[in-house]
Amino acid sequence: QISNEDSGVKIEKKKKLSYMEKREFEQLMKDVQDLEERKDEINNLFLDANMPHDDIKKLSQELWEVIKKIEIKEMRWLELSERA
Repeated sequence: QISNEDSGVKIEKKKKLSYMEKREFEQLMKDVQDLEERKDEINNLFLDANMPHDDIKKLSQELWEVIKKIEIKEMRWLELSERA
């Protein structure tokens, strides 16, 4: 008989989420939803044709920051969801 070790086949055991990771996973979903809502709010503010240039600049910067936060949180969510 050939065991898994003898044949060189490595069986990867899936590590489950810890309690803290489960809480983080749930919070990430909420955070992403909140950030998506803020992104929509900012995009709606851009519809104002009379918005001062300084406001446009500030909102553009905030939008960029929100998008980056969404990307980071979605990547972490994906990492955790693969183990959930």
